[in-house]
Amino acid sequence: MKKRTLFTAIGTLIGLALLIVPTVLGQSYSEDTANLNNLLKGCRPYIGRWTFNAYISLLLVLAIGALGAVAAILQKIDSKSRKVATIILGGAISILTVVNSTALKYDFRTYFNWAGAGRAIITEIEMEIARGYHPPNDQKARDEWFERIQEKIHRLQGIPLQTARLERGGPHFQMIQGLYAQARELKEPAWISSLPENRDFLYFVGVADNSDLTVAKEDSKTNAFSRAKDYFKLQYDIGSVKKPGLIDYEALSRFLADSGQVEDVFYRYDDANKRYRHYTLLRLNRKNAEVDVPIFKMQQKAYSYKDAVTVAPYSQIVLSDDYVRTIRSQDLSLDSAREVLSPELYDLFAAGSRLKESSTPLEAIPPLEHVISARPEFFPAVYELAEAYNAQKDTAKAAALFERASVLEPRQKKRDPEFYVRYGSFLLQQGRTQEAIEQMRKALQIAPDYLKVRQTLAFLEKIREP
Repeated sequence: MKKRTLFTAIGTLIGLALLIVPTVLGQSYSEDTANLNNLLKGCRPYIGRWTFNAYISLLLVLAIGALGAVAAILQKIDSKSRKVATIILGGAISILTVVNSTALKYDFRTYFNWAGAGRAIITEIEMEIARGYHPPNDQKARDEWFERIQEKIHRLQGIPLQTARLERGGPHFQMIQGLYAQARELKEPAWISSLPENRDFLYFVGVADNSDLTVAKEDSKTNAFSRAKDYFKLQYDIGSVKKPGLIDYEALSRFLADSGQVEDVFYRYDDANKRYRHYTLLRLNRKNAEVDVPIFKMQQKAYSYKDAVTVAPYSQIVLSDDYVRTIRSQDLSLDSAREVLSPELYDLFAAGSRLKESSTPLEAIPPLEHVISARPEFFPAVYELAEAYNAQKDTAKAAALFERASVLEPRQKKRDPEFYVRYGSFLLQQGRTQEAIEQMRKALQIAPDYLKVRQTLAFLEKIREP
């Protein structure tokens, strides 16, 4: 009797599970499709805007042609009024031509092509959403589904960029770009000292140093993506002080940075030390970032997350100023290491710096600790090791190393305000706002015109007020 009762209870539980689990999974899938369809609504205006521009451009072309025909007819009439009318028509044609060439960057055929390509991609996305993912309880299938939709949305947003690339020479430009990267005698590009100005993109630069050009190239690329991730992370750390969220900001920042694309590369060779200093310019589409935030939230199933996680980048001026300082800090760290470390220790330091920014920061710890054991007072290695432990979520060791680095930094021949910015960001992650403010102030003492720090400090001190 007891066995029968036990079996009955087990059967009842299994039956309930079979009823509940599909319902929960179905609800999750339904929320996914609803959220993705809402996201897709925000993409449809692109098609309308391109179509509108196409018709405006076409109307202007037809109007210019019609006015030109009328002007030609008037040329055959011999009267004073004809001359006045011809002058008026000529002025109207000039005005319409200027409007067509300035207000609209491309002609109607280009805009119609964009709209057609956009509709095709919208249809692809709709079909992808309708197909869903299978099996419905497979997390990997769900992630891949989101990735496919994300890629298609990025492709939609990138349609105008394809035209811009063709204007620069298409595949030929890419070939020239590649040759440029291999020709160290060419002039240093402008973006080494100042970021490109473009309201549609964010730019980041990575720097690396190695005796092997291939390794230096990959390391500088990794460094550029790391700079992009840190940029977003600092903003979210600051925002979360005021209103803590339920989102993993580290993962979100990495997710946003991963959509970046390499725009250009450059290197120089140091004959004396037989090493390459390599730079990578990374470009990140702001529109992609704005779409990636809600996609990330959907992937994390953060449907009830009400605190809007937005991409609110600093102005181009602030970002450019920050970029120049970051590059100086990285160059300073590499130059300092080259001056005081033996070739063996330098290679270990460079390897640790590279691995710290990779997907396996744990591997950065042994080489950096080896450098510190040999040179305990070497500030850049202590600083890099602090960040490596922070990347590993070992906040206790990271805090101790950051504190140790803060004692060593003032002893440097060339002060590094960027260190105090990164230390302040670390303290913000721990909820230690007042201590973060103190570190940011130290950065301003070294560099009073550091725009990003001024803005960050102003915000932190404002939210700290009762």
